[in-house]
Amino acid sequence: SRLFRFVGERAAARGAAHLEWEADPNAVGFYERMGGRYLRDSPPSEWGRITPVMGVEL
Repeated sequence: SRLFRFVGERAAARGAAHLEWEADPNAVGFYERMGGRYLRDSPPSEWGRITPVMGVEL
C-alpha cells in the first residue's frame, strides 16, 4: 500500500535499517504481502493476549 511504502521511506530517510510492529493476528497475511515477515510472538499483554511481531528490512 502507499501508506506502508511512505512509512518505510520516511524511516529509511531518517536512518532506520528496519521496522518492527505488533500486528493483529488476522492482519499477518496483509503485512506479508507488503513485504513484512513474522519475527516472533510478543510477550503476553496484561490481559494475556500474545500477538505476532512483524518486521521489514529497509
